[in-house]
Amino acid sequence: MKILFKSLVLMVLLITNLVFCQSIFEKGTVLVKFKEIENIRIEGIGVSGKNKSISNILQEHKLKGRRIIGKDDYFYRLKFPDSQSLDAIINKLRSDDKVQYATRNHGGRISSTPNDPKWQLQWAYEKINLPAAWDITTGDSNILVGVLDSGIDYNHADLVANISNTYGWDFVDDDNNPQDPGMQADYHGTRVSGVIAARTNNNTGVAGIAGGWSGQNGVILMVKKKTAIIFGFD
Repeated sequence: MKILFKSLVLMVLLITNLVFCQSIFEKGTVLVKFKEIENIRIEGIGVSGKNKSISNILQEHKLKGRRIIGKDDYFYRLKFPDSQSLDAIINKLRSDDKVQYATRNHGGRISSTPNDPKWQLQWAYEKINLPAAWDITTGDSNILVGVLDSGIDYNHADLVANISNTYGWDFVDDDNNPQDPGMQADYHGTRVSGVIAARTNNNTGVAGIAGGWSGQNGVILMVKKKTAIIFGFD
């Protein structure tokens, strides 16, 4: 009986975990981007130009609305009745050589707040809806962020994993050792770098905006300046 009970508990935990880990899809919505060379425009619920194949797909599945995403005239958010099969729509769009890609509008959900000890003190991140942004991305190691400041403590436990291998450049001493002078400049460069890319969810220090939860993080390149404002007056 105990074995049966434990098995049932384990099953419930596994099912619950799967439910919360599933991707979240917006109902009736397809994101589609057309190849720029095809010069396709969706106007209202119709398609401009001689793009009969695309028009047929949209009409067949009763397109009821569209919105251009960003400034790209070829990237659309399409709305269909809930009764329509999004998988069928996406497969048909993907099979058309005028389409660059088509997908559901989906995202992941980060299951918990970061475990960084000072996260609770970082109230400003809630003000800019950073946790919601982390559902979309936690950073990208292909993106290099240049910081012009007092230097950086490149041995800092919460930064070392997210600093460029070349560190940056020190224009004070004209070398590639932009070490932060510490209290002389109140560690300003290190603190700014921490806001940007301190390792997130690593049980250490603070959470960085693009610090990465699972290997996806921004990378810091420090440029140590010859002058910096240490004190200011109003």
